[in-house]
Amino acid sequence: MCPQDLFSTEPDAAPAPDPHAPLAERLRPRTLADVVGQSHLLGPGKPLRLAFDSGKLHSMILWGPPGVGKTTLARLTAQAFGADFIAISAVLSGVKDIREAVERARMNQKIGRATILFVDEVHRFNKYIKVVVNQQLKNIFCAIFVPWHNFQARSSMILGQVQHG
Repeated sequence: MCPQDLFSTEPDAAPAPDPHAPLAERLRPRTLADVVGQSHLLGPGKPLRLAFDSGKLHSMILWGPPGVGKTTLARLTAQAFGADFIAISAVLSGVKDIREAVERARMNQKIGRATILFVDEVHRFNKYIKVVVNQQLKNIFCAIFVPWHNFQARSSMILGQVQHG
């Protein structure tokens, strides 16, 4: 069946990309089966494959240079788990955006829906915003942070907070 069919029996089928979208968006994998590479995460017995196979969503930090598929993996994770996907860029977002995302996650939680918060360039947040993120993180089912520059030094404050008890 066509992925755009309302009655598709394929739960992982994503709608076709907008034909007017940028080329990179149109070529982005729409299912896990479409992903090329990342076997260290998606191969048999690997972390993300185990999460998908077990049906247990967890927090994670995706790290790597631009273009390796961090955003795509986060979107596919949300799709696979039926979670709401909220993307925030640390370059363009502030405390207001974080609070709005947390409120949306709380609303989702009330109706039994998971939320994935994707924070791109998290190392660019200033100290105050990092404190707000850490305070609010426990209220979100799954958070995916994407640091790049100086990963260990700048994102160490979130490593302990990402795990859920």
